[in-house]
Amino acid sequence: MEKRYTQLLDETEKEMDRLMQVWLDSKVRRYRMARTVNLLSPSYAFQYTVEGLLGTGLAKRQNFLRQAIDYRHTLRDFVRTRDAADPDSPQIHFLPGFMSDAALDGEQIPRFAEKRLTPAQGLADSVVPAVMLLTETLMAFLFAVWAVNRTDVTGFAMAEE
Repeated sequence: MEKRYTQLLDETEKEMDRLMQVWLDSKVRRYRMARTVNLLSPSYAFQYTVEGLLGTGLAKRQNFLRQAIDYRHTLRDFVRTRDAADPDSPQIHFLPGFMSDAALDGEQIPRFAEKRLTPAQGLADSVVPAVMLLTETLMAFLFAVWAVNRTDVTGFAMAEE
């Protein structure tokens, strides 16, 4: 009965992992949509360009989440491997009384070490915001030149009246 219960919990865990990934993907999709709309503002375009170049912002968050999920799987595999190595363990996961009671050395537990984004990844993430920022700057410059060309900056027009 315990093994059947464990199988159900294992299937539930896999489904929860899948649903969590769907939720995270939809959250990132919504954030990307808002970020795209925000690119109409030069200040946001500048912010996203700098975030990309520094390896922060959405790209860093997604990179960290991927690594954290991978680490969770690594840690889970480590515990299950240690449990399987104990001949006295019934090896029924999810139930505390049915897993190994063998001592666990803290030095053996795999450590989480975040791998930072590479400069190439940061540069790739900053290309679109940088292009938008340059486009907005060029449009503002051309508008300013057009406005100056329409205006009499010498003051001669007023003197002739």
